[in-house]
Amino acid sequence: MLFDSMYFQNAIIGSAMQAAVFRNEVISNNIANADTPGFKKSRVEFEDSLREALDNFKQTGAPDFGGVDMRAVITHENFNYRLDENNVDMETEMSALYQNAARYDALTSMLTNNGKRFNLVVTGR
Repeated sequence: MLFDSMYFQNAIIGSAMQAAVFRNEVISNNIANADTPGFKKSRVEFEDSLREALDNFKQTGAPDFGGVDMRAVITHENFNYRLDENNVDMETEMSALYQNAARYDALTSMLTNNGKRFNLVVTGR
């Protein structure tokens, strides 16, 4: 039972880490194209798909996080101060990049702690 719980937690953490890596790529692409005329920024949608997978797990009891959907969605919000019709705001993107890095670090710590707990259970040390 303990190992099932740890496996379940690690599967969720793994999915969230994959989404953080993908989100980093999307944010980096937005930053790289901040001066490209007409470029529209993208954002990652992941949390709703993870929530659905968790709800399905609660109903069925079968964990399936391999099908959690991560997709980049282009946002068409316009900033009136940009004459080139590019909607990338560098301050917003840099803040999102920092938040994503902090999220990834927290997920890494959680995964490491689960590994330490597993090792403690198995070896007693």
